Amino acid sequence: MRLSARICATFAWLSLLALGTGITSPSMAENAPQTPKWVGIIVHTTDSGPNYGKEQCDADHKKRGFDGCGYSYMLPADGGVIEVRGDSRIGAHTLGKNKEYLGVAFIGRSTITSPQLESFSKLLTELESKFGPLEIRAHREFNKNKTCPGDEVWEKVRDL
Repeated sequence: MRLSARICATFAWLSLLALGTGITSPSMAENAPQTPKWVGIIVHTTDSGPNYGKEQCDADHKKRGFDGCGYSYMLPADGGVIEVRGDSRIGAHTLGKNKEYLGVAFIGRSTITSPQLESFSKLLTELESKFGPLEIRAHREFNKNKTCPGDEVWEKVRDL
């Protein structure tokens, strides 16, 4: 490693050590996970009934070879927000886009409820206060074999 890079890594380590992060060596600081820089949200639907939740999503995604449910957040029909991976972990929801985009899944098929739309709007406001303006994109934009999130859902969320 070049001297300037080593100095930067050592400074980063000293800063993290002073903050009480538990990082106790320069090599740990170099390899510490970084908070992702999110540029947007990819909207999904779970293609499921209204009782689908995090546990079922975990099981379904594990069957497909993932390490659990790949969405960042899920929005149930009755409102609220289920944090799955949140905004500090990279998701597994859209091939090639997970490091840039959060994945938000509306629980259901091709329609959404007013409480879901309100929850999405509040979540978007909260996330933009942390990360700045975020693009809202549809899953189908990145995978031509998908129709997700469905026309009705997309019409309601795309311009929020």
